[in-house]
Amino acid sequence: MFFTYSTHPDIKKIQKGLLQFFIQCIVAAIAYLVIRTDIIVLKNGLSENSLTEYYQQFLLLVVIISFTYIAVVNKQARAFATLIIGFFSCMFIRESDGVLDKVYHGFWLVPALIVAFTCLFLAFKNRKGLLSTSARFFDSRYFYTLSCALVIILVFSRLAGMNYLWQTLLDGHYIRTIKNLAEEGTELLGYSLLAYSALGFGIEVHRLKMSE
Repeated sequence: MFFTYSTHPDIKKIQKGLLQFFIQCIVAAIAYLVIRTDIIVLKNGLSENSLTEYYQQFLLLVVIISFTYIAVVNKQARAFATLIIGFFSCMFIRESDGVLDKVYHGFWLVPALIVAFTCLFLAFKNRKGLLSTSARFFDSRYFYTLSCALVIILVFSRLAGMNYLWQTLLDGHYIRTIKNLAEEGTELLGYSLLAYSALGFGIEVHRLKMSE
């Protein structure tokens, strides 16, 4: 059978690539099920208190925990991992603005700046190996998934969720939930792929640690 264990290096690479493809399909299917639950079961219109929003925050926590693990077990990668932790922690804080805005509108920026400057300070204070670790990160196969995920989250989902686009398309029958579905749906897909790639990085570092 094709999916039985093989010692042939080329067959192993093909099997590994196909396995990653199927896992990403499952990750995308879970994202769809979350959105489907929000719309059909919970009927909440993908509001800020929706299952979709909570799942996005959970996925960001997965990313942060994965890179925190890398920072703990790999001293050489610690400075770079700290920068990544700071970046995604700021994204997590921004996604939690619904809670933080209860203090005052835009309050999320305060803890985000504190986290950003703290991580920058810690990273550059212990910057030994930062350049070489960064190079390995950007050359990793997981980086391509991560970069695509960020493009989906930071660029495409924002463009797809522009009010003008949907108001023009629906021509007087504008329904905000439809716009939210396009924006939050693509954003959730991006976060799902982001968490997948971060876990991949964490597992890769763990294997290297175990082989030492």
